[in-house]
Amino acid sequence: SASLWHQQGHFKPNRYHLLMAALAMQELHAMNFPQAVATKRKEANEKQREARAQLDRESQLDRVIKKYDAAGNGKLDSTELGAMLQDLAGGEQPTAEECGFVLYMADASDKKMDGFIGRNELETAIDIWSGYLGHKEEIEEQMQQYDTNQSGKLEVDQLRSLLTDLNGGSPPAEEEVQWVMKRADGVAGVKTGGVNKTELRGAISLWYGRLDANSWVSRVFARVVT
Repeated sequence: SASLWHQQGHFKPNRYHLLMAALAMQELHAMNFPQAVATKRKEANEKQREARAQLDRESQLDRVIKKYDAAGNGKLDSTELGAMLQDLAGGEQPTAEECGFVLYMADASDKKMDGFIGRNELETAIDIWSGYLGHKEEIEEQMQQYDTNQSGKLEVDQLRSLLTDLNGGSPPAEEEVQWVMKRADGVAGVKTGGVNKTELRGAISLWYGRLDANSWVSRVFARVVT
């Protein structure tokens, strides 16, 4: 320190030295100042972009609600939701099961179930439906193959056959079949004693134990299966 140096007779700072040191510190600060300003400006711009994007999403959701909300109550019932799902599917009308599945899962997403899809649930409904449509052809092929009595669902023996094939021909243990059945049956909103079409993809994911946290199946099961 300056006091130590002074005691040892090496250096005694005067006002000139102190002034020069202060100027040097100011110059150093000035060199870093533009970078600090740029960083803060970048952060502010990013927050503004996020805010604008959120407003755009909310505006789009409001327009969707307004388009399909025939009753004018600010939310979609099953029939109104079905019309939206039909448009998203390119004109193909959803079945009652499919419509009920999306309605139940999206309605449960905010833990406040009222039988309608509000604006805060609409994005979830679209996400679930889009994910389902992406796997629909595969799901229908599997249902056609394993639903041998054409009941519209896979009962225990049929589910066992599916899991056996998925397991390379090795039959699963009975408790494993029951575990998948118990957790998959009812995800569409109503327990039927079997795995229906909208629940099939989730049942397969349960069997493989591959519930990717970012997948639509995982988001669906996270709301119902605990």
